[in-house]
Amino acid sequence: MDSTGDQVIEAAGEGNDTVRSSVTYSLGANVENVILTGSAAINATGGNGADGLTGNSGANRLDGGAGDDTLSGLGGNDTLLGGTGADTMRGGTGSDTYVVDNAGDRVIELTQEGNDTVRSSIDYTLGDNVERLVLTGTGDLDGTGNALNNAIFGTGGDNVLHGEGGNDILFGNGGADVLDGGTGNDTLYGGLGDDTYFVDRVGDKIVELPGQGHDTVYASVSYGLSANVEDLILTGTRGFSGTGNDLDNAITGNDGSNRLSGGAGNDVMTGNGGNDTLLGGSGADTMRGGTGNDTYVVDNAGDRAIEQSGEGYDTIRSTVSHTMEANIEKMVLNGTADLTANGNAGANQIYGNAGDNTIYGGDGRDLLYGRAGADTFVFKAATDSDVSIGGRDIVKDFDFAQGDRLDFGAIDANSGLAGDQGFQFVGTEAFSGEAGELRVKFGGGNTLLQGDTNGDGAADFAVLLQGHHVLDSGSFIV
Repeated sequence: MDSTGDQVIEAAGEGNDTVRSSVTYSLGANVENVILTGSAAINATGGNGADGLTGNSGANRLDGGAGDDTLSGLGGNDTLLGGTGADTMRGGTGSDTYVVDNAGDRVIELTQEGNDTVRSSIDYTLGDNVERLVLTGTGDLDGTGNALNNAIFGTGGDNVLHGEGGNDILFGNGGADVLDGGTGNDTLYGGLGDDTYFVDRVGDKIVELPGQGHDTVYASVSYGLSANVEDLILTGTRGFSGTGNDLDNAITGNDGSNRLSGGAGNDVMTGNGGNDTLLGGSGADTMRGGTGNDTYVVDNAGDRAIEQSGEGYDTIRSTVSHTMEANIEKMVLNGTADLTANGNAGANQIYGNAGDNTIYGGDGRDLLYGRAGADTFVFKAATDSDVSIGGRDIVKDFDFAQGDRLDFGAIDANSGLAGDQGFQFVGTEAFSGEAGELRVKFGGGNTLLQGDTNGDGAADFAVLLQGHHVLDSGSFIV
């Protein structure tokens, strides 16, 4: 055929017929095959049967129509539309585009035959040697790549996109999409909607713009959230690092020993299992270590550490004044500022910093370290430091010459009188039977300070100072 006005007439049952055309051509009834000739960019359209459409060396558009068709583009940047039916499409050389609408459609490309694209209105997995997949329509579709460096585009629906091998680029577009780059250093664009990303390489990159939804990353490697992504969940059992951004992030560890850093914002961090380190960063952060011996880094007065009973031996390292939450055993003040450290009802270890600290152990048998600076060790009730060896607090590095003091001002020295009475220091003398006396006792190379609040001549509380210390009334706040 060499003219668009040419007509081919075949009756049913008259064989398997072929048209060779040098112009755009549509198969008539009962004609099965068309072969485009020459090199012009011309098109061919099939009929209702199982047609065979073959292009030329130009950029052809082959449309199979109804039936299970076979389309061969040969050379040129061809567009192959199988139409209804389970079609087989071979683009040949050139950067070809395939339109897929049936689960039985088959796309065949050989190596080095161009950069090819499938446009699919159904769930689709790229075959070998095809580089791009574009999901069409508005439905919730799945798109899967291959071993090449793929570009995969979602619809406006809720898509699930898998890059598989290669360094892939995935675009979710609208909807609440799931994007998994697979192996390779992938770039993932979720677009609008609350998107979920799966990351398995540190080279994976996530791109979100402001106002594009509340997004979550599941990472099986150490990972830092990019801008405009809200949540990070570490997976697997190995110890990874998880880092937030300027938003209010939720960062969740796995059962390994994780290092979670919130960055800016009021973050919520959960360590789960393992010996985790949780750094809130700037902002008022909520940190849950979970099981394991966890370390909390506190730098904001609004930071909160949450531990349940039996979840390990946990430590707070703080650059601000802080009160230990329940079920945390140790606190260390860092820096040089003059800070206050308050213990909880348990047996605590509390360490000051290089500043002049105020340290209050609270209930329980506490070990108190002032370290450098003129520190004040506070006792607010007789029950804060029991008289028994197993119940009394121990000040491990008391240094009167450095300016350290013991503050008993909140304890009523005479429980038999109304009001709040002060103590009298009697040195090494025994209690006289008068309430409100403080005495010192030496033994084992240590200094034991005792107080009598009811006048029965027996100590009602005691504090042990490690080492031998010569004390006088200036050593106390009473």
